[in-house]
Amino acid sequence: MEAGTSGAIQGRLLQILEAVGARDGLVYLCVPITSGLRELGLMSELGVSSRELRTDRRELWQQKVLAENVREAHRLSNAVRSRRIGRLVIDPSFLEIPEWTQEDYRLFWIDLIGRFASALVACPDWEFSQGARGEVGYALSRSIPVLDFEDQSIDWQAARELDERARAQIIEMGISPDELNLYLPPISPPESAGVAESSG
Repeated sequence: MEAGTSGAIQGRLLQILEAVGARDGLVYLCVPITSGLRELGLMSELGVSSRELRTDRRELWQQKVLAENVREAHRLSNAVRSRRIGRLVIDPSFLEIPEWTQEDYRLFWIDLIGRFASALVACPDWEFSQGARGEVGYALSRSIPVLDFEDQSIDWQAARELDERARAQIIEMGISPDELNLYLPPISPPESAGVAESSG
């Protein structure tokens, strides 16, 4: 998709969110969608890379990773909404725009978090999701509260501890240490977000 077209769609979506009260603050759900522990487990089981899984075994990836992640995201978002009655809760797994690339989605969600999020809820196993790791890093760098699914605060120290455990776990699953940053990029704001990581 051309950058201008993607930007126009993103602009319209942000306008819609403003129309339903996003400026009063919203809760953003950090959940695995296209990556995460399910994908890493399937990669380990089949002995393939993420690229091979998504291309050579795409139907299996869609069934075992994407569909299961989306189903779980819907369940978790319903639970979060039941605890935050009256608050706008964003579940990113509902948005599907076939023309968008992963980068389009990433930029849109980061923009949304920066504009409207009053809190992020990092759902179980978020630390295995490439997108969620960037979102948590961005929120922490902007001092936007990040909570786990039990409403416990996640700060930089907690995020780093989860990162260390996640890295050790996927090495045990057979992922090469040389590929760690490919599947579990640093928990930090995306470079294009233009913010520096807090030292806190």
